[in-house]
This record gives sequence, structure tokens and C-alpha cells, in this order.
Amino acid sequence: MQTISGEAFTSDAMRIITRLCRHWGHKRPTRIEENGGAIDFPDAQVTLHALPDRLTVTIASEQAAVGERLTGVVATHLIRMAGTEPPLVVTWEKAD
Repeated sequence: MQTISGEAFTSDAMRIITRLCRHWGHKRPTRIEENGGAIDFPDAQVTLHALPDRLTVTIASEQAAVGERLTGVVATHLIRMAGTEPPLVVTWEKAD
């Protein structure tokens, strides 16, 4: 299993996570929890966690190409859900 981790500094992490899970909830199984959420894709799991000064994202997939492709998709959607100027910045780090 390959995991890719990302983070974005924001004080509105839970609001953004909630909006993203509701947005994708029309097409994918999602969960909103007390301090985060998750989105189930057919070939990957996206887990989001809210911290006081940032949100963290983990993408786990058996296929490296799927995880790498989803970094762009997830980042674009997080930026859109944040709706801030300047835009939210998501940085990624390949864990394994």
C-alpha cells in the first residue's frame, strides 16, 4: 500500500473538510467525524484530519499511479472548498 501525505495551513480545516465530504458524498461514500473525514474511492482511501492551524490529508492506494493522480484532484477540490484569497496551498510528501 502506498501512502501520500499532504497538508494545508488554515484555521478553517473542519469547515473545508465538511464541505469536501458533502461535495463528494453525492458520488462516493464519505464520512464526517469529529475532527476529520474520509472519502472512499474505488481504488483509494482519502483521510482528512483537522488540526487548529492546518488540515492533513492521507491518500492510500495499492496503485502508485492512482495515489499520485489523486493528489491533484484532492488539492484542486480543497482549494475550491476553501474559497480563500490567496488560495489554499496544499503540499504533498510521498510516505512510501
